[in-house]
This record gives sequence, C-alpha cells and structure tokens, in this order.
Amino acid sequence: MIFKALLSALVASTMVAAADPPPLDKPVLNPSFPGGGLISLAWGLTFKLPVTHSRRDMWGAGWIPEGCKWMAEFAKVNPADIEAFNVYYDDCPDSWVLCRHKDSLMSQEKLATMFGQLPVRMRDYVRHMIALPGGNSGQSFGQDFLIRGDVDLTVLVHEIGHNLDAYAYGPEFNLTGDRVSSLVREHPSVLPPT
Repeated sequence: MIFKALLSALVASTMVAAADPPPLDKPVLNPSFPGGGLISLAWGLTFKLPVTHSRRDMWGAGWIPEGCKWMAEFAKVNPADIEAFNVYYDDCPDSWVLCRHKDSLMSQEKLATMFGQLPVRMRDYVRHMIALPGGNSGQSFGQDFLIRGDVDLTVLVHEIGHNLDAYAYGPEFNLTGDRVSSLVREHPSVLPPT
C-alpha cells in the first residue's frame, strides 16, 4: 500500500516536471546581456561611479573582528595573517571595518577605493569585507563577505546584491526555504531551462 502511494506520487511529480512551463509574460532582453556576463560591466562601473574620498587607520596587531576571523577560518587561512583596518568615507559619519590577508592581491588602498565607489546605501548593508589570496571570486555570509584574488567592482556589487536581497527589500526578496518553493509554484518560468 505504501509502495503504491510512493509510486503514484513519483509518477505524478514526474508528469508535473515534464509539463511545459507557461510562456514568459515579459519580453526577452534584446540585445542579450553583454558578452562576458558581469565582467562586461566592470569598465562602466569602475570609471562611472565616483570615488568617495576616504581615510584609513589600522587596528592593533593581532586584533580582527569575529566575522573576519570566522571567514578566514572558513577559507582555511590563518587568522593571524589578517590585518583589520577602519575606513572612514566623506559621505557617511560611520566607518567600515575591512580585513585583508597579508598575501591578498588587493591592497588596502584598492579595497577602500573600490568599496567607496559603491553608493553609501549599498555599503550600509555590509558589516565586514575580507580580501584573501586565491582565484578571483566572492562569497557572501549574511552581512559579511569575502573576496579572493584581484577582483573588479562587479564582484562587490554581486555580493552586496545578496545582502540587499536578504536585508534591504524585505522577506519577499529573501529567496530561502518556503519562499523559493512558493515562488517556483507561483512563477515556474523563473526556473532555468533544463
């Protein structure tokens, strides 16, 4: 009896999955997204977003924020090799704490400059950013994120986009758990083609 019920459920789910999704109700972008994906936006972002003047001061040797320590350990690098520094931007009275591994390809100056090019309302959703050695990539952990390698501004924009989805726009934009299931049920055309 249980076997029949499971088999029926499996067959029903297969039939639903095999059905064609409804047609899109929005036009397809034309021309398509620029070749090369996000990297194709790097030049425009880098040279069109103004640089916000900033100043920096270092934390004491051996002191780093807990978030930077956690991300360093997650990335399997020694937290003792991390330097932390405050960055003060002219457009906001509060400072940000950025962290950098001693072997990172990103200098303190480049980190502070790139981060300062982002609008202050985007920066507002970041607690800590850490730069680590490695291939060019980024990874978000709530209000903290890490970058590896010598990334461009698009990686910061992408990672902060996750923070905006999760915290800035409300729960309807936080695509986790029940919300994902609900969205897929309500709008199956958001699924990527198989």
